[in-house]
Amino acid sequence: MVVIVMSVNASTVKQLMEIAMKWYHSVLSDGTDENISSKRVVTLLAFLLCAIAFVANLFWNFDIKDSIFEGMMYIAIAGLGFTASERFSKQKDIEK
Repeated sequence: MVVIVMSVNASTVKQLMEIAMKWYHSVLSDGTDENISSKRVVTLLAFLLCAIAFVANLFWNFDIKDSIFEGMMYIAIAGLGFTASERFSKQKDIEK
């Protein structure tokens, strides 16, 4: 078995963290201004909760009530639909 060891210094880790934070910010911002969209945050949280519930039910046989799972699933689906529809809506021209 071959083990490859990479030396990583603190500045490299800091640069990677900055890149990751910029990516997360760009994913959660709505594109018109640089603020984070609450609609996208709620959609992401609903998706993560559905994914966690799915994995918990699959591997640990943890029983999730169907109404709770379906509610979170509908929130995630609606949020994704609204977010996707933003791409096709007309952008208002901002005059200075």
